[in-house]
Amino acid sequence: MKIKGTKDSHILIPKLLLKEFSTHVPIKNTKGQNENPKMVYKLDMNGKITQVNIKEENTEFGYYEDIIETEMLTTIETKFGDLKTRILNNLKLNNEVISFNKEDVITVKKFCSLCMIRSQSFVSEIKKKSLFIDIYGNAPQNVIMYQYFKSPELVDKYIVGNNLSYVKNETNINYILPRYYVVGIKQENGVFDFFIPITTKILVRLTTEKTIDGQILYTGRMTDLDVDNFNKLAILYELKHNNQAVYAKNKDDLEKYVDFLKELKK
Repeated sequence: MKIKGTKDSHILIPKLLLKEFSTHVPIKNTKGQNENPKMVYKLDMNGKITQVNIKEENTEFGYYEDIIETEMLTTIETKFGDLKTRILNNLKLNNEVISFNKEDVITVKKFCSLCMIRSQSFVSEIKKKSLFIDIYGNAPQNVIMYQYFKSPELVDKYIVGNNLSYVKNETNINYILPRYYVVGIKQENGVFDFFIPITTKILVRLTTEKTIDGQILYTGRMTDLDVDNFNKLAILYELKHNNQAVYAKNKDDLEKYVDFLKELKK
């Protein structure tokens, strides 16, 4: 029997991202008690829309061993969460000039790498190709995670870009969030910029472009068409790399893309 953890693990997408796309919804639990959990709308890759609790969504008890769940993942997720909070707090104060450092860039890169190696499609592919992964006492997802923290350069080298920026969405259209939460967009120089939706109105961008100043997180802005195209690309990325679900703050944020998803699957 493979080693299991003792906690509910978010398999791929962390709660810190789902939180910003959720709203409190009053419900009665199975004991008839009133609760007010944070709920998010979910579109699965079969075109079905449901509303799910972010605490329970994409979780499995013991999926990651405790040391991975409480030390390895938490370290990177906490650092990314701190960066997210800094951006949002500055914007609340109408301050669009946000300083960052090399450690912030490393944090975003590793957060992108985690997306890649936590994907169940990635775990399945590695399991198929490995001759020895099944002989370990650890489940495949844990073997992969230990290997990543032992030799992070094997994955991190694919996440290029040494500058950060953020992209504001001032339109009436909301960003959606794929479970495979990093979206790559190929630039004119042939390399990929990586985008992570942190709210319905803000993307973090890891880019090869020079920022205005070496320590200034600068702003990009999107039109209605830009936001719509990003959301379609997010669905395409999810379908290609993870094939599970995308999330949104409002139901109609997803309803408009159901036909697009069906067309992609033909």
